[in-house]
Amino acid sequence: MKTMLTTKLIVLDGLPGSGKSTTAEWLTLQLQRNGVNAVLLLESDVSHPLWWYNYWNGTEYLPPDFTTIPIETHIETSLQRWQAFVHTVIASDQLYVAESVFFQNAIAMFVIGGAKLGVLMDYANEVQMIARDLHPALIYFYHNDVALALRRICAIRGREFEDELLYHMESFPFLKQRNLQGLDGVTILWQAIRVITDALFDQYTIDKLALEHSDNNWLVYRKQIQDFLGIPMNPKDIVRTGYDTISHAYRGDTLDQHDPSLAKYSQWVAELTGMLPADGAVLDLGCGNGIPVAQLLADAGYMVTGIDISAVQIARAQILVPNARFVCADMTKLAFPLQTFAAIISLYAIIHVPLAEQPALFANMYRWLQPGGYLMVIVGAHTWTGTEADWLDVAGGTMYWSHADTATYQQWCEDQGFTLCWVRFIPEGNGGHTLILAQKPGSPIKI
Repeated sequence: MKTMLTTKLIVLDGLPGSGKSTTAEWLTLQLQRNGVNAVLLLESDVSHPLWWYNYWNGTEYLPPDFTTIPIETHIETSLQRWQAFVHTVIASDQLYVAESVFFQNAIAMFVIGGAKLGVLMDYANEVQMIARDLHPALIYFYHNDVALALRRICAIRGREFEDELLYHMESFPFLKQRNLQGLDGVTILWQAIRVITDALFDQYTIDKLALEHSDNNWLVYRKQIQDFLGIPMNPKDIVRTGYDTISHAYRGDTLDQHDPSLAKYSQWVAELTGMLPADGAVLDLGCGNGIPVAQLLADAGYMVTGIDISAVQIARAQILVPNARFVCADMTKLAFPLQTFAAIISLYAIIHVPLAEQPALFANMYRWLQPGGYLMVIVGAHTWTGTEADWLDVAGGTMYWSHADTATYQQWCEDQGFTLCWVRFIPEGNGGHTLILAQKPGSPIKI
């Protein structure tokens, strides 16, 4: 495995609206999950250490003054801010994730202000010299069709965004000197900026990654970023991203009772519901797209709550099983009131939870069950933790599993106070899983 890149500054830069802010927030979280003291610097931060003009008046953001203040003054101020910032960061134990500090809110703004190419190149080289002790890494977002990208951004952010963009841009020297107007004028501006930033990116000798993002495949982009930086993927992020990617390959939209791979689910659900009071509340942990378990339970009249870590799976479940309630969440982070459910079912899902977190999950499930309530789970039969790339032959669909053996799961159930009703081995290929039905002692709550 590649070791994590040694840096104290990761810059995400490129065209406005290219996903920098969202990606920076995600990246900061990934770093923090891996024990890095990461600090996020968004371009909208009011007290930003690198901004070189008074851009906030207490109520709104302001454009830079290129009319009364020479561009050389702005550039000198920016370099001074960089020197102070580097001094502060070197003295700290923090890694900064910053958006737009190389290009969008520096080079691009100076282009807008009328700076000559030589001045821009000298400025960019000076910034690289100042920041060299931070060993910066650059993630550069670009779009092959700048005009299309700007139209898409305006369409997403609405007319108000476009009007404000044009209002500010048309007042700046670059457009005024060339008599450029409207979105076409702004497009010409950003095409010119793109030529400069592409050249700078090629010239920089720092660690760098360029991402062309026209197809909006953010799962792939994030994987490329993690590989570039050497950030180990959190097991839960592997599962989340994996099921987002393989959702449709894993399960279709309909329940085919004649499909032998799904018929077993119907049998298990029938066994469980045969012991439950009518209209009881049932929790489906790792519900996937709701097919088939949540659908079978909801159609039988049960009040179903489905939980899954994959946003794609939950979005599908909400459409496919409208008579159930679905929540996108990490099952180990749930907080239900005591004795909420008549039954909890979790088939082939707990085996995706890191093994160290599973005992606490069993304790929670015991607390969430009503007296006399039932737990039906499919867990591991043998101890194993690992991943598989391109699972189900889906490119990029990496999956993670972690499970103990049958005896361990039986012991965990008994330690919590469950009575084991039965334990079955469910064969699959050269191995298999363990299906457990357990009951919480006590008389069922009458509904």
